[in-house]
Amino acid sequence: MNEKEYWNILIVDDTRNNLFILSSILRKKGYRIAAALSGLEAIELLQHRQFDLILLDIRMPGINGIETCRRIKATPETAEIPVLFISAIDDHDLIAKAFAAGGRDYILKPFEPVELIARIETQLDIQRGRRLLEQINAGLEKVVEEKTHALHENNKALERALAERTILLQEVYHRVNNNLQFVKSLISIDKPEKVYPWTEDFFKRFESRIHSLAYVHELLYRSPNLKEVDMALYSHEIFRAAHEAAETPPTGCQLLLHNTPFTLGINHAIPCGMIINELIRTAVSGSAACTHDNDRITIIFSQEGNNFVITLKLEGSLGGKEELVPSGTDLLITTVLAEEQLFGNISIQVDDVTTISVVFPNVELGTFRDVDNL
Repeated sequence: MNEKEYWNILIVDDTRNNLFILSSILRKKGYRIAAALSGLEAIELLQHRQFDLILLDIRMPGINGIETCRRIKATPETAEIPVLFISAIDDHDLIAKAFAAGGRDYILKPFEPVELIARIETQLDIQRGRRLLEQINAGLEKVVEEKTHALHENNKALERALAERTILLQEVYHRVNNNLQFVKSLISIDKPEKVYPWTEDFFKRFESRIHSLAYVHELLYRSPNLKEVDMALYSHEIFRAAHEAAETPPTGCQLLLHNTPFTLGINHAIPCGMIINELIRTAVSGSAACTHDNDRITIIFSQEGNNFVITLKLEGSLGGKEELVPSGTDLLITTVLAEEQLFGNISIQVDDVTTISVVFPNVELGTFRDVDNL
């Protein structure tokens, strides 16, 4: 069957002879034809049947062709149907009104059948292209909808996986922290009631190191992204714990922090945290006699080129004292952590102000801002 046989055309003319002539010409070309003798009859017919094109006379009783076209175009269900005016009136103002009403073409009577068919074919080709475009758009919308749904489902699955991973990491950090605290408690339980001073100091150092590891995991457990440690919070806790563990806490000593907040990933936070623990614990435990208000331990977090530097300064009456810096096993532990874990180095300068610097390269910081004292 020829494709033209699927096109339905409505002819509107108040003259039956004109309807007969137009219908005969178009049926020979395979079009399906319906006819209406007035604009109102055409509008009524359009409410019950679908048409692909309308041939519309202008001068008709009741509502004329221009008003009929306006009503057709004002109705969403029929607005896209191409309307071709066909009339014997060759008046420029009337033709302009016909196009302004929504007409696609204006064919003058008398017409040549070849010209009529050509103009109809042109409008039907446009209709064919429009429908094809609508089908393509509908297909694309369906594909987009399917892809969007699939993406939404994938995102939901990813969110569930991330939530499960978050819970798992929190549980791991929590358990590691609890286990380390348990080991610390066991050490305290097994410690003899009477011990030599050096033995007491050994137990305190061991407990301090376990606490420093446990607190890293506690901060990771509390961290929003579960992978960075706030070194300022960590330093304050280490200072508090060292102060509490000291046999005679230095009443005048205070901790100051510069260039915070400063965060490190877990791979660097653990060795760096242990170094800070060794330095603070040694300084606090050895400064029992310090009661001056200007005695302070200052930690400065800074960046020098591609390196990050953590500098600890002992100021006031704390400065210039060899016993307040790591030595022996403590120094060995600190050096190994700096060199083998952070791939950096540690330097100690004992002067009026004792300065201990740890330099380590290529650390990805979660946050680094240059601000003043905490």
